[in-house]
Amino acid sequence: MFAPVTVLNATTVNGLAGDIGTVLADGGWEIREEGSYGEQDVAVTTVFYTAGDAQQEQAAATLQAQFPDIQGGPSERFFEVEGVPDPGLVVIATGNWQP
Repeated sequence: MFAPVTVLNATTVNGLAGDIGTVLADGGWEIREEGSYGEQDVAVTTVFYTAGDAQQEQAAATLQAQFPDIQGGPSERFFEVEGVPDPGLVVIATGNWQP
């Protein structure tokens, strides 16, 4: 089960969201958006899904199984992605995975 993915960079590593997005796309995932995440409330690279969306929750588990460097989640998304009304799954990159 797949779902579109938004990748957000929570580090000062330039281009990390794009690098991870490329790896995910090479693995068959549609990348919806890449950007930055300004908060510091995520400890490890984590996949989030929309609360109440069982298909996204299943897809998040599939994504995490495929890419074990996504150490956190699957977790319900507790934040909005500015300018992206339907972000799909959201991977927040914290720097523990630098492909």
